[in-house]
Amino acid sequence: MDASALHAPLVATDEPDCLARWRAEARELLARLGLPGRHDEHWRRADLGFLAAATHGIDATAAPAPAHPVAGTSELAGLRAGIHLCFESGRFAPALSHLVDAAAVRVTRLGAARAGDGAAAPALAPHAGLVGDLRLALLSRAAAADGAQMVVPSGSTPSRPLVLEHVGSSAGPGTAFVSHRLCLEPGASATLVEFYDDRSAADFTLLGELSIELGASSRLLHVRMVAPTHGARLVDTLRVDVGRGAEYVQRTLAAPAAALRSTQALALVGDGAHAVLHAGAFARRQADVDLRVLAEHAADATRSEQTVHVLAAAGRATVDSEALVPPGRRCVHSRQSLRAVLLEAGSDVALRPRLAIRSDDVDSRHGATTAALPQDALFYLRSRGLDSRQAQRLLVSAHLRRIFPATGDEALDAFVQGFVQAALDCVLVGAGGAAA
Repeated sequence: MDASALHAPLVATDEPDCLARWRAEARELLARLGLPGRHDEHWRRADLGFLAAATHGIDATAAPAPAHPVAGTSELAGLRAGIHLCFESGRFAPALSHLVDAAAVRVTRLGAARAGDGAAAPALAPHAGLVGDLRLALLSRAAAADGAQMVVPSGSTPSRPLVLEHVGSSAGPGTAFVSHRLCLEPGASATLVEFYDDRSAADFTLLGELSIELGASSRLLHVRMVAPTHGARLVDTLRVDVGRGAEYVQRTLAAPAAALRSTQALALVGDGAHAVLHAGAFARRQADVDLRVLAEHAADATRSEQTVHVLAAAGRATVDSEALVPPGRRCVHSRQSLRAVLLEAGSDVALRPRLAIRSDDVDSRHGATTAALPQDALFYLRSRGLDSRQAQRLLVSAHLRRIFPATGDEALDAFVQGFVQAALDCVLVGAGGAAA
């Protein structure tokens, strides 16, 4: 698709100059790069039908959908006890948001930016190996009606997780854009919970961008959840810059009812940086999960780990995992482990670990396996009194336990386990089983 046809988003006339320039730079760069297409290697298996609607007739000044009460579990309410920012149809929803412990985190809305607030907005230049992917982040920047900028000051640790909630539109077809930034200054630590609610209509598309910057010796646990009943098309781009001695740990559950395309660029830009991604991808019937991850070792003594487990029940899943080591880098450690469990005939799974190593001082390991659940293990469990559905659920849960270990935060652990069990219910029922 020709990016020159991109309609400039309608933004408020009183938008700060710094924010207007930020959008203009994104549009100009996108016009030069063009939008992704099937000719791009990393988009060959992607459903790009959403781009036609996403680049036509965007009205970023449209009023947000009326806020409605949040239906959630008590565990979800526990997470909302801290800083909880909710964006409904791409717009900040004050009635659904909550700010506590704000002294430990500086929060600014993109839509309410003033001169100086947007000046620190990070630039988004083409990224090595990901030029065809970060273009959608540019699209989100150019058209985002709203977003959040969160800064955790040096040495600070918020008492509760930061919660970033995305709620689509249940009113009908449409496209929403949102752009966020999180910055941890040197020595800071935090937990970010990012989740997508289940109120979206099936013909709604949400394009989001999240940029994370970790200062020296900072620590971030990033929990990302896509609800098992999320029926919208979700396209997100994540860029993480990990500074000297900093650590980034991501734990993701991708269990959409429709389509999900997630592009992630993890750049280890400081010596001794460490990045970990553990993901569970659930591909149920009629679902399409597409995960693209690149870990770039741009400094010395860096470590990256990418572990993705796919559970496929007649759905479609693509995992493209790459480790990039530029020339001259030393003491680099890289691990990739991609696994798929096929629960039902007709599943379409592609696992593609990639290595681009241009240095000699590298310890790198990678592997990919695809198989059904082991029949001998199922037989053993059934011999111990479990029926076939209970045995299947127990084995699948064991796969996921490594991805979602306990964090020590009771509310967060209960929330994560609730999501995992709901995803298992949907996938195993789709595969002919039922919740035990």
